[in-house]
Amino acid sequence: MLNSAHDISAHDRIISEYASDPDMIDLISDFLVSLQTTAATVARLSADGDHAELQRVAHQIKGSAGGYGFPAITAVAGRLETVLKAGQPVTPQHPLLVELLQAIGRTQPVPNSSAA
Repeated sequence: MLNSAHDISAHDRIISEYASDPDMIDLISDFLVSLQTTAATVARLSADGDHAELQRVAHQIKGSAGGYGFPAITAVAGRLETVLKAGQPVTPQHPLLVELLQAIGRTQPVPNSSAA
């Protein structure tokens, strides 16, 4: 678990902190589409054992998720990046990887949205 102000339950939908800003909705929606593609890349990289590229992508997620109002995803991606920087192996079953992919799967741009 995240152990921070951004803790998330395994079943909670994750909504952008900027969901109430009408100027951000389309940007957030576009980001979430690209984040789904990035999640597939993360899964592939972990399966392939490409830890250097996985670290780069985790860093990218950490920064971009925060910019679009998803601090819980930023926190998990940051912890994954730290583990990878330390040289620890990250398999597809690694708890942080599973947590990140599950969190990405629970995102939506606005409450009660069927998008993402």
